[in-house]
Amino acid sequence: MKISKIAFVHGLALMTFFLLSGQNTEETDTWDNELYLGNKVSAGFGNWRTSGELQVRLADDMQALDQWFIEFIASYL
Repeated sequence: MKISKIAFVHGLALMTFFLLSGQNTEETDTWDNELYLGNKVSAGFGNWRTSGELQVRLADDMQALDQWFIEFIASYL
């Protein structure tokens, strides 16, 4: 009996939250979908460790190239 009352109260609170949050119908165009893509490759040869990474960032709803980065690291252990 107690569990069903607790579940009812939680359900009522969630319904109230969803109803109140849906009242703001003002649309603002503040979103700019960005996409970050990256690819990293690592390898080891004896005492040498190497890695390379290419990262691309797209902006304007993923229609334009914003930035790109290339990184290469070589270290001797």
